[in-house]
Amino acid sequence: DNRLNQQIAREFLLTSGLKVVVANDGQQALDLLAYHDFDVVLMDIQMPVLDGLQATRQLRNQARFADLPIIAMSAGVTLDEQAKCEAAGMTDFIAKPIDPLVMIDKLVKALANKQLLVAVETKATDDPVLESVAQGTLTLMGFDQERLQLLENLLGGYDQVVQSIRYLGEDYQTIEQDIQEYIAQQQYALASEKLHALKGAAANLGATRLAEKAADLEKSLKQNNTFNGELRQFCVAWQAIAHTLDALPKQTSIIPTPDSADWPNTLAQLQTLLEEDKLVPTELVNDLAIGRPAHQADMVERLCRAISSYDYTKALQILQALQ
Repeated sequence: DNRLNQQIAREFLLTSGLKVVVANDGQQALDLLAYHDFDVVLMDIQMPVLDGLQATRQLRNQARFADLPIIAMSAGVTLDEQAKCEAAGMTDFIAKPIDPLVMIDKLVKALANKQLLVAVETKATDDPVLESVAQGTLTLMGFDQERLQLLENLLGGYDQVVQSIRYLGEDYQTIEQDIQEYIAQQQYALASEKLHALKGAAANLGATRLAEKAADLEKSLKQNNTFNGELRQFCVAWQAIAHTLDALPKQTSIIPTPDSADWPNTLAQLQTLLEEDKLVPTELVNDLAIGRPAHQADMVERLCRAISSYDYTKALQILQALQ
């Protein structure tokens, strides 16, 4: 999924006590599953390289994955799409925007037979992650207040929510022009793909009206209906959000420089993981990038890219240069 939706889902799962590994497309997911054991897969439907339906079919063709829970995640909630997911071999379906309680319920069911869950006597409202905040600290035009309050709890505060909203602006800053150009060139499939991605991201952040107008235009394009009215309404909705994005503070927090004594320890941990061909926690990679001087920043960025693409041989070479 796009990085905004990845962040929201990942942070929620981590806060819920789960260990999370993110793959950026279906082929990366297959590569990870070939060498590492996982208890459940959350599978997006629309992905580059290999989509969720194709990836699931390939997994189900292998006996070792016959019982692996694979839960579909999609902004499309039609019965037709859910039927396609079931036919491909998926075991359940989670609609976006993510409802935390629904996601936990689906995961509990998926993991029920794996003896991984510890029974605790508590109420959902006792969980600070899921508890609704009576007086939210973040109010933004065009965004649903209740969703923003939930995200503040989910992501750990105001700054994290604002950063997620910034991602929306960065990832879709040319969306209005792109859609208009695709339509002018009669590239309706590309326009629909862009709108579908934006719809999910906007809904996750609580930009409800924008998500609705993107969905309306996507539907009209797919049905070959007249879409001038839907296009105008979509542009108005996007411009309202863009105005809010422009008004966001340029910086919400100061990134601390890590203790220099931790740098060699972090590199040593990373080297061990790479040499043993083990998964590298995202937090460890993120720690490397914080506060590095200019002469190391480019190498750290290349190291992160090599790790994210699972090129551990190249990553070790860069790591040795950094050491």
